[in-house]
Amino acid sequence: MFPLSPYNQHDLNSGDTNETENYEALLSLAERLGEAKPRGLTRNEIDQLPSYKFNPEVHNGEWIKG
Repeated sequence: MFPLSPYNQHDLNSGDTNETENYEALLSLAERLGEAKPRGLTRNEIDQLPSYKFNPEVHNGEWIKG
């Protein structure tokens, strides 16, 4: 269970206490996690990576040891 926010001066007998607690918990979580950052690479970065197409006629099933 999340601790109650010290800023929540809400009457504990009111009907929307859980909603207020959940909102405060979400705000607290957002502060701890920080700003959202995009995951992965951009399309431009992906396009710059070397890529190879598999050709089954050339592949003999053996791995080359390096």
